[in-house]
Amino acid sequence: MFSLLPVPLFILMGEVLFHSGLAFRAIDVLDKWMGRLPGRLGLVAVGSGAILAALSGSSMGTTAMMGSILSPEMERRGYKKPMSIGPIIGSGGLAIMIPPSFMALSGPP
Repeated sequence: MFSLLPVPLFILMGEVLFHSGLAFRAIDVLDKWMGRLPGRLGLVAVGSGAILAALSGSSMGTTAMMGSILSPEMERRGYKKPMSIGPIIGSGGLAIMIPPSFMALSGPP
């Protein structure tokens, strides 16, 4: 029962980061650090998704948070819809493989 508790709390953390504007400032900082590298926001999506997946262990929470923060920002900067959603969904799939994954911890009964 308690193993599912991180999922809503992680989604809540994503909403707080979204509404406070802190996530957009972090995206701007990473964007400036990477310079003129093509597709840099896609790389930011995969890298930050992997880090957040390692912190939370929740594939759903990571995908929801990254989708609410990065997808609108990527579309605002000229990325097409499939190119903005693809890295986010891919990094959400990483959460299943990176410990402490909920799916890995909940083995057969």
